Parts: sequence; C-alpha cells; structure tokens
Amino acid sequence: MKLLFTALIVLVIAVVITLVARDDPGYIVINFQDWTIETSFILASVALGVAFVVFYLIMRVVMKVFFFPGNYNKWRGRRRDEKLSRKSHEALTNGVVALINGRWKEAERELMAFIEVSKSPVLNYLFAARAAEKLGAHGRRDEYLNKASELMPKAETAIGLTRAELLIQEGKMDRALKTLEILRVNEPKQEAVTKRLLALYHDVRDWHHLLALLPTARKRNILSYEKTRELEILANTELLNEAGADHDVRKLHEVWQHMDKDVRKLPELVSVYVNQLMKCNSGTNAEMVLSRYLQKHWDENLVYLYGLINGDTQIQLSRAETWLRNHKDSFSLMLTLGRLYKRDKQWDKARQYLEACLSVEEENAEVLQELAGVVDEMGESEKALLYYRKCMLARSPDSVQQLEDQSADISKGALITAS
Repeated sequence: MKLLFTALIVLVIAVVITLVARDDPGYIVINFQDWTIETSFILASVALGVAFVVFYLIMRVVMKVFFFPGNYNKWRGRRRDEKLSRKSHEALTNGVVALINGRWKEAERELMAFIEVSKSPVLNYLFAARAAEKLGAHGRRDEYLNKASELMPKAETAIGLTRAELLIQEGKMDRALKTLEILRVNEPKQEAVTKRLLALYHDVRDWHHLLALLPTARKRNILSYEKTRELEILANTELLNEAGADHDVRKLHEVWQHMDKDVRKLPELVSVYVNQLMKCNSGTNAEMVLSRYLQKHWDENLVYLYGLINGDTQIQLSRAETWLRNHKDSFSLMLTLGRLYKRDKQWDKARQYLEACLSVEEENAEVLQELAGVVDEMGESEKALLYYRKCMLARSPDSVQQLEDQSADISKGALITAS
C-alpha cells in the first residue's frame, strides 16, 4: 500500500512537470574549466533524481555493512529473549495445570523455573505460594508472597487475600483475620475483602464483629438485603443462645437491648429471646415480652409459644381471652387457651378449646396428647386411651402398627399354648 501511494505521488509529479515543461522545457548550461554541459531542465532534473536515488542506495548498503556486527548481536539477543519468554509462558501454564491437578512439587518447580524472565512474575509467586502451602512448606510460601508484594505493591489486595486464604488452610484463623482487617483498613472499598472477612467472622463465630460489618456490606450492596438480614438474624440468635446457655438473665437482657429496634421486631428473634428466658426460669419476663409484642404484631408461632410459658396462668388466660375477640379462627390461640385452662385445671374449658382445635386438624399429635390428658383427668379413661393411640399413630404410624402386630402374635401364641 505504501509503495503504491509513493508511485502515485511520483506519477503525479511527473505529469505536472511534463505539462509545465511542454511549452517551455527550460535550458541549463554548466561551465567548469574547459568543460561545458548543456541540457534541458527536464533531463537535468531526472538525472539529479536518479543520482540521488543511487547515492541513497549506496549509503544504505554501506551503513548496513558498517553496523552489521551490532545489529546481528541485537537480533540474537531478541531471539534469545523471545525464546526465554516463550519458555517462561509455557512454564507458567504447566505450573498452573499441575497445581489444578494436585501435583504440588511439579507445580512449584515449573512456576519458579523461568521466573527471572517472566512477564508476570507476581502470578508465578502467587501460584507457587499455593503449591508450597500444599506441600507444608510455610517458609517458602511466605517468601513467595513477600516477593510478590515487593514486585507489585499495587496488587496488595490480591496478595493479601491469597495470604489470608493460605493461613486459613493452615488453620491460623487469628493471623488470617488480622491480615484481612489490615487489608480492609487500607482498601475499605474492596468488596472481595469485606466478603471474605464476613465469611471468616461467620466461620470463627465472631458474631459481634460480623454484626459491626454488616451495615457496610448492606450500604455498598456487597451482599443482598436478604443475605444481610439472614446473617443478622443468625448472629443475634447465636448471641442470645450463648447468653442463655450461661443462665444469666441480666446478660440476656443486655444482648437483647443492644440489638437495633427494627431487629427486635423480627418474630424469629423474639421467639429465640423468649425461649432463652424460659430456659432461665424467667417466665414472668418471657410473658411480658411476648404479650407486648403480640399486642402490636400478631404472629401464630409466637401465640403458640405463649401457651408454653410457665408464668402467671391467670394473667395469661386473661390476655389470651382478650386476643380471642379479634382472632377467633386462630388455631394457635385455641391450642394455647386449651393448654392454659388445662394448667389451671379448668377441664371443661380446656376440653372445649382442644376439641375446637381437633375440628380443624383432627390428626394433630400435640392436640391429641393434650386432650388425652384432659379427658383422663375427667375420668374418661377409655377415651383418653383412644386419644393416646391416635396421638401415637399421628407421630409414628409404623411403630404403632409394629406394636399391634407383635401383640397379635403374642396373643396367637398364647392361644396355641392353651390348646
């Protein structure tokens, strides 16, 4: 293309000169001592152009011959560098493949073979660090990571994440956490660091730090709202369970009060808090928390839980009867009332509400068991046995059938023996 363009320009110049010189070709006379040269302007111009081209070609040949040794050495150097670069690339590829296939020694050897001429030595060091970790060579692992950091300080995040991951594999969670926390201070906007830190807090059950980091994750859309809410519920649940395990009501209350107000409105956490209060034998506090919540936020599961609280039965009955005005069709509320009246030994009312539950769910094992206890107290032993049998069938039909078969076999054996 370049040659064609040059030829086109020369052709245009030639045409222009021909047109200009057609009427007046010009005349040139050169006198030098006894020599006289006469020619037309056109011929002189052509001769001068040819002479220039010849001179240029001669000079190029001379220059090539003069600089040939140096150019040859440069050519050989380029060839050598290209060959080493190709080998380095092949070694990196082979090393990564060996690493993926679990050949740790081969991977480390290949990755370090041509690292001096590698175009991406940081990658070599990072992969070699992983191979060294698998081999248990923690000293070499740290050496590779440090060299990678020296070569490319801008890759601090990638190197730090790799270091943390390898420390986790080694079981050194504290050092991994420290590495990630330093990274987060230096690079607070790095999503990968925040995600990994959240996962590690979860793994080591550091619920306080996990909760402290969740607002950042939510604000920057690092995690979805649903995921952050799930982690928030989990962390607070674990903190409540830990406090309840110590049977320390004061500590349990502090954990509850430390939660955000919107979190304390979640029925899942209210349920956990009330259950832990019940385990701490603080039925009065449990009843108070649950009744206040249910006045504003109706929840069937919490109504069910209300019937299990061992508090002041009269107060509980009074509140539950009040709720019945607005929630006549609530199965959980009828079951709760049945249990409360049973605890208060008001057998007729207990039976009334429990039978109302059976009309909705006739094979509910809990209702059948409660009702069996009530009718037994009322002196209806046969009916109580019937309800107990239905309860067992609802819970484990196979076991009941097996027991009945065994009983029938025993009866048959007794009859045969008697005959």
